[in-house]
This record gives sequence, structure tokens and C-alpha cells, in this order.
Amino acid sequence: MTETNKNKFFYGWIIVGISTLALLISNGLSIGGIPVFYKFVQNDLVASGAVPADKIQSVYGLAPALTFLFAGFLAPVAGYLIHKLKARTMMVIGCFILGGGLLIYSQAVSPTFVYLAHALLGTSLGFVGVLVCTVLVSNWFTKRRGTALGIVLTGTSFGGVLIPLVATPLIQNYGWRWAMILISLIIWIILLPAAIFLVKNRPSDIGLLPDGEAIRTDEQSAIRNPPTE
Repeated sequence: MTETNKNKFFYGWIIVGISTLALLISNGLSIGGIPVFYKFVQNDLVASGAVPADKIQSVYGLAPALTFLFAGFLAPVAGYLIHKLKARTMMVIGCFILGGGLLIYSQAVSPTFVYLAHALLGTSLGFVGVLVCTVLVSNWFTKRRGTALGIVLTGTSFGGVLIPLVATPLIQNYGWRWAMILISLIIWIILLPAAIFLVKNRPSDIGLLPDGEAIRTDEQSAIRNPPTE
């Protein structure tokens, strides 16, 4: 038996907001938005002599492919880990991997840095990408799961639109290296704290059921004091 909190804001919508933000940032920085930096990185690598001009396109043929390769390869691993670790833990790890990848990218002086950065960007998608966010939101919703997931998945598209809008003026004013570092602050200052302090793995963590139904007092007691055999 349950009773619905009709007049109370359901915390699950905060989870939806954080998950949407996570996809906006992770997909935006790993896939949709990062190409805005490519031309500037390529010019630097060629100008420094790290890569011959006739080889730079091959570098940027392989580098983005590594993002998708690692994202695809780690999807089953992430699927296994989501049952072992809490979604919040996965997201925190993903934030560190994504932020670390961007910091390494900002220091790129050779193709090795570029390849490593793209591998980390792809890896981060397994921890703070679609799979984890979908599982997290599904924990919170049953009746309105389709609506909630539909909202969350908009982050995969909007990231590719919004990140370039933020990054382009930063590149023009501070150069691509500092722009990438400044963009990474979105992770360190916004997404990481949100994952640590606001993400709850399940509604039962705060005494609720999916879709905002409150657990009755007798059920709460049963959860806290399960019968012994």
C-alpha cells in the first residue's frame, strides 16, 4: 500500500535534471562539441613540427575513432559495473575521467596526447553517459519513465549545440588550450558536485517509491527492521 505525495515536488525530477546535464556535458565534450577544437589543435601540432602537414588528417581520422571504440568496448563493462557500484559512484568516476581527458588534451604536444585524451573521453561515456543515466532515471520512474527518459536524452543532442557556443568565444579570447581548461570547469564546478551531493541512487534512499509515492509508516518500519528467520 502506498500514498501519493500529490502536493510535493518529486525528487526524481532533480535526478532527471542532473542526468540531462550529465549527458549534455559528457556527450557535448566527448563527441558533439569537441570538434570545434580540432582545427586549432591540428594547426599547433603542424606548426610545432610534431606532425607533418600531410599526416595530420590521419591523426584526426584515428583520434575520434578511439572515442567511439572505447565507448563501445566499455559499454558491456559499464553494464556489469552498474550492478556492482552505485550510479552516483559511476558518475563521479566518469567526471574524473572526462575532466582528466580534457586536461591532458589541453597539453597536447604530440599525437600521443591526442590519442590518450580521446581514449579517456570515450571511456568517460561508459561511466557518465547514456547507460548510467538511463539506469539511474529508470530507478526513479515507472509510470512516467518514458517522459523522464525522453527529457534526459535531449542532453545528447543539446550538448553538441551548446558546447561550441561556449567554447568558440573562449578559444578566440584565450586560445584553445586555456579554452579547453576553462570548459573543463563545467565538470569540476557543476557536474561533479551535483553527482556527489545531489544524486540519490533510488527513491527508497529518501523514503519514496518510484513516481513520488511515499512508503507508508508500516512499510518503512518493515524496511528498517526486516523479519529474522
